[in-house]
Amino acid sequence: MSDALREEIERVFNLKIINEQYLPWGEFYWLELTPTSHKSQSSLSIVKVYPFQEQKLHPHAGYEEIIIGIEGELTHWCDDREFLVQKGQAGYINSGGQHRILNNSDLAAMFISIVTPVIPTEMGELSPVHDVELVELIEMIKLELITDKFSQSVGLAVTLISVHGEKLTEPKNLPEF
Repeated sequence: MSDALREEIERVFNLKIINEQYLPWGEFYWLELTPTSHKSQSSLSIVKVYPFQEQKLHPHAGYEEIIIGIEGELTHWCDDREFLVQKGQAGYINSGGQHRILNNSDLAAMFISIVTPVIPTEMGELSPVHDVELVELIEMIKLELITDKFSQSVGLAVTLISVHGEKLTEPKNLPEF
């Protein structure tokens, strides 16, 4: 990102950029929000999609997203809905939705992304599980397959680590150095 773009984002939003991601199709600039005590704190980012590029279909598992156009024009798909987002227009991607983005223009397009985790509603009383090893549970729910599909769909490196520092899944989609 150019220094001018960084300064403009931080000036306009009066927030500090705390993380940047560069992908083949575009860029993410994550902004620091004041922490709250809520379990479902939203995150805010500015997303830039390069000309004639596409973010492949990916699931919004466990989070919903509001998008607001800043510049350019992007086509978004969520499940069977298709909608155009231009400057000042907004769109919504529901939790569990399948989302895809296309910039079919020769100019970069940008939008604000507000992502909020969705806390599942109570599922009723669950029976306690005793004497189940974490490795067995990982196999049972096919966590390796889930992380692999997630990594492929969002184009990001993914690995899961336990609170004890143990690797739960093999790293997926890591860049080669």
